Order: sequence, then C-alpha cells, then structure tokens
Amino acid sequence: MTEGYVYRWTDSSNGKKYIGSHNGKDNNYKGSGKRFKLAYNKRPECFTREILYTGPDYIELEGFILEIEDVKNNDSYYNLSNQSGSGPILFGEDNPYYGKKHSPEIIDKIKKKRSKQVISKKPIIELSTGLRFEGVGECAEYHGIKSPFLSTLLKKNRPVLRGPNKGKHFIYEE
Repeated sequence: MTEGYVYRWTDSSNGKKYIGSHNGKDNNYKGSGKRFKLAYNKRPECFTREILYTGPDYIELEGFILEIEDVKNNDSYYNLSNQSGSGPILFGEDNPYYGKKHSPEIIDKIKKKRSKQVISKKPIIELSTGLRFEGVGECAEYHGIKSPFLSTLLKKNRPVLRGPNKGKHFIYEE
C-alpha cells in the first residue's frame, strides 16, 4: 500500500489553514485547493507546512480531520469541502451538470481527447476481495462500470462512493 502523508498549511498573514494529503511521490507538492492555491501564489512566504501523519491511511485520516473540523463551514480554513481528495464523485441529480447537454463543439473536443487516451494494461487489484485483473478494461467489465470512471478512481486513489460497487477500492498492482 502507498505511504502518503497528511499536511496542514498555515497562512501567517491571517491564520487560515489548509488541510490536504498526498501520495508521497512528490515532497514539494503544495496542494490542489482553489482558494488555497490563490492565496499561496500571492504570498508564498507567509505559508508554513506541517506534516501531521505519514503512512498508508493518509486519505482516511485527511477525511476524518476535514469532517471533525468541518472545514467547509469554517472560515479558518481555505478548504472548500469536508471530503478528502477533490470531493465526492457525484451521480444523477447530485451532479451539478445533471440534465444539461454539451454543445457540439465540446462533444468534438471530448471525442478528440478520449481518442488519444490509452487504457492501461497494468494489473489491477480490488482491495476488499483481493481479485486481480489484467487491466482497466477487464476490471471495469467485471464490475459493470465504465473504463474512464475506473481510470479516474485509480488515478485519484479513491473508492467507489455509490452504487452496487460502493466502498470498493481499486489499485494498480506494484
């Protein structure tokens, strides 16, 4: 399992904080929060980072801290969500784009981008069962989910949040 870390940035100009986590592959990682990045880019000299935890449970711990602090509703934080990562993947009516349609130009752009994507053939493991799959396509077909969605979950190291596969967590075999 990946050793990542949970961090807290503090802005000395106003006392605001930003909680985040990272997979540990880049120690220079700053964070991805929109409000945090705007503030940090304006005055990086005012920010200090503290590592709160290092280990395999970094995503869960980040989520726990975000919920306990209720950062979404707390003006002392730059965080916009109480969810670890980039927030939940929303489906159906919960998705702000639900019921809307893309313009033909946007559809063409999406098609062009997807045509250049290569579906990974790296082996995948579903953590709760230990099932091993030869690639994204095989795993997605077995679980009845779309390959791009599974690729996103793998990239973001996130479990499925809804539906019949809720709680399943997929990782690339190392």
